[in-house]
Amino acid sequence: MANCKQCSTDFDITDEDRQFYEKMQVSEPTLCPLCRYQRRLAWRNERTLYRRKCDKTGKSIISMYPKDAPFPVYSPESWHGDDWNALDYGQEFDFGRPFFEQFHELQQKVPRIANILVRTENCDYCNIIGDCKNCYLIFGSINCEDCLYGSPFNSKNCIDVLITRNSQWCYECTDCQNLYECFFCQDCTNSNNLEYCFDLEGSNNCFLCVGLKRREYHILNQSYSKEDYEKKVIELRRKGPDALMKELQTLKQNTPVKFMTGVGNEDVTGDHIHNSKNSHDLFFSEGCEEVSNSTQILGSHHCLDCDYGEEGSYNYESCGFFKSLNLKFGHLCWDASDLIYSSSCGANTKDCFGCIGLKHKQYCILNKQYTKEEYEELVPKIIEHMKS
Repeated sequence: MANCKQCSTDFDITDEDRQFYEKMQVSEPTLCPLCRYQRRLAWRNERTLYRRKCDKTGKSIISMYPKDAPFPVYSPESWHGDDWNALDYGQEFDFGRPFFEQFHELQQKVPRIANILVRTENCDYCNIIGDCKNCYLIFGSINCEDCLYGSPFNSKNCIDVLITRNSQWCYECTDCQNLYECFFCQDCTNSNNLEYCFDLEGSNNCFLCVGLKRREYHILNQSYSKEDYEKKVIELRRKGPDALMKELQTLKQNTPVKFMTGVGNEDVTGDHIHNSKNSHDLFFSEGCEEVSNSTQILGSHHCLDCDYGEEGSYNYESCGFFKSLNLKFGHLCWDASDLIYSSSCGANTKDCFGCIGLKHKQYCILNKQYTKEEYEELVPKIIEHMKS
């Protein structure tokens, strides 16, 4: 049992946690899981966008950083360009000062990318998305087309959806998967033509239903013929969304529901988990194994205290990663490995400590280049300096 230095709450450190800390060569946490989660999210501004100028070209851009941000902000095109080098901002480590003081100075100097758009087309008013086309005000999404407002994943023609995956032609859906032409639904999977439904699975043509599995032509959890169903639905729609949502809420309160939302799991705790194994305190995640105290993780294994990550392994206390290995205290790193206290580093960057904005680099500390031998000698000394 440990006591949180921030909120004074007692929290457990399990034997499995200690084994992970030992493998990752990190100290045991001094903050409880919730305070650690708040600290990670403080690094992620996903949904607030500003109109400002690119500090490199002077052109008007959309950015997740306001115009008075203390560091330079470049448009995605300028930031990914080859006519500037993050190593130009490097500084030598000073053992007479704390590491975080020096890391903060580096943060104030290195240009940041205005918004993260990876392989996108016509998605300027979005942030932290990849492989998307013709989308507007979607955030934290991948592989979407013609979607507006919210956080869809692998979806097309969806509007006002939140964490809705592998779906098409959906509106006002939350925490759903594999839907087609569904409206005002929550926690529904593998279904078509649902309206005002909660916790349906493998069902089609249902209206105002809760907790059904493999059903068709149901209204208020009662079976109808196809003809009667279509007539009744036309009649009910005249009530309008507000009245229908109240009816759905009443039905939810009087219908037993599962203790958690998820399918294809083995030995998991949390909620909204799919196809995962041996994971605990995990939320809104899919395809995970040995992942704990984490939120919105896809296709990853052996991660602890991570959020918004995809295809990663052996990552700790990181917020935002893609195809990355052995990140410790990372932020928005992609195609990277063996980074400690690094932000916005990727494109095969590895073996770096306290770096920002590096691409295709190795053996750097505070954005200063070292040889392999120098790096391996200096990093342990810096860690000991931090501990003392």
